[in-house]
Amino acid sequence: MIETPEGVVVSEGCAYLGESTNNQAEYEALLRALDEVAPDRETEVEVLSDSELMVKQLRGEYRVKSEGLKPLYVRAVRHLLRAGRSHVRHVPRGENAAADALANQAIDAYALEES
Repeated sequence: MIETPEGVVVSEGCAYLGESTNNQAEYEALLRALDEVAPDRETEVEVLSDSELMVKQLRGEYRVKSEGLKPLYVRAVRHLLRAGRSHVRHVPRGENAAADALANQAIDAYALEES
């Protein structure tokens, strides 16, 4: 979900990613949002995520050990570096209900297609 600083939702979406880990899905969701925002030197980006692992990796507090996450991490960092300013912040899962709802919507839509 992409919001303005005033809290107005400008875009939201969901997609079924197939079989992947939760961590890969977190990075994929971030990359899709960053692709849409297309940050440049004039853009300030604030990332809020309930994925403590991803947040700590993007802040440089944890190393990325998983070979499956490394290319996703590199792409995310490149996007964030292009932004004029970026902040990555962890939020408790309870404060991220909208993102959970979108993820569940994608899974439910896929399940309907398969049945």
